[in-house]
Amino acid sequence: MLTAAGGVSALVALGYVARSCTRDSPSRARASTTPPPRASVPALPDGQNAPAGWSPQASWALGDLAHARPTLAYLPHAVLLLRQPAASTHVTLACVDARDGRIRWESDLGAGVTILAGPTLVPDAHGQQRVYLITDTDLTTWDPATGRRTSSVRLPHRSPTAGINARGPWINDHDRRYLAPHDTTLVPFDLPKDAVFISADNTHLLAADSHGATWDLTSGKPAPAARRLPGPKGWQAGAITAITSSLLIIGWNADGKVRLGAYHLPDLKPAWTSAAEPAWAAFLGTTNVSPDESWAIVGNRRVDLKTGEEHLIAPRWTTLAISDDYAWGSDGHAVLTCTKGGTIWPASTNATTPANTILVSGGINGKALVTGSVGQAVTLYALRPDHVRPAP
Repeated sequence: MLTAAGGVSALVALGYVARSCTRDSPSRARASTTPPPRASVPALPDGQNAPAGWSPQASWALGDLAHARPTLAYLPHAVLLLRQPAASTHVTLACVDARDGRIRWESDLGAGVTILAGPTLVPDAHGQQRVYLITDTDLTTWDPATGRRTSSVRLPHRSPTAGINARGPWINDHDRRYLAPHDTTLVPFDLPKDAVFISADNTHLLAADSHGATWDLTSGKPAPAARRLPGPKGWQAGAITAITSSLLIIGWNADGKVRLGAYHLPDLKPAWTSAAEPAWAAFLGTTNVSPDESWAIVGNRRVDLKTGEEHLIAPRWTTLAISDDYAWGSDGHAVLTCTKGGTIWPASTNATTPANTILVSGGINGKALVTGSVGQAVTLYALRPDHVRPAP
């Protein structure tokens, strides 16, 4: 299961470890206003080709990314990401202008940190949009406009299981005990067996399991009786498919068919139910949601998140990344592009295989954001379509 804007699972967070075991005090954010010279934009690394339909000549490039498969968060015309020079032990949080690759601001996270989740954009307890980041020791928030750290909460023990979904961050302190942040403190909740965090509001936490049961938990009190999500008559509730800032989406199955049911958050009133489709991989954790949460790809189908209308992309399709306008996927032979409107850009007969195509991480402003590696050095490239294409 993937969540909106960055693709962080609500169940498992994979850590990124910096190249040192020591920690330094973070410094203040520093701004940069100098764009990279146009002539200095490097070519894609040898053997790492552009996806079909995209120019191999990048409009801009940015080096020193911290990971070959970065977590990206999006602002209007800007991308938030983590950087780390190959020879440095320090990881930084950076805001990059998506139009020219200029670094708007950059904040040092220190040396030897392990990144458990983020960066992810989520409103805080006061409704202010913040950048959330969880390391092995702290949960921090940042002002996306300035890079100023706005809050920091020490975690109860080093390297817990943690994550951030589109509704907020969570920390698993002990078995089924989740901590949700409220202002500058962590509030404990005891989750029922097999339940997972959906969202938290003040001293209440919403949890759900993969059988259509939900709980409205109060900190310090036993879990109340479960509430069952309403679904199509005769259909069995299945796994949580996606969590967006406004929807909980689960799969329903019957007689070898699958449909999706969406519920408004936090009141869980039904929003829509999709059509029934045979052999739809809604339970396989293959959901990718666009940063603006207008559409998603579940298995090999496009889903309009406002209406639940869905359409087949191709029988063989594995999503690699999604943006507001495009999704990139592999059919086993090439990396293809599917527009939001459902048009697939055809690959040429001599298109490179997925193994020889540069990694696609996302996209913004009509560009594809891809990452290429040479040794330990990772560079982010912004690619344009190679010629005029139909509108998304």
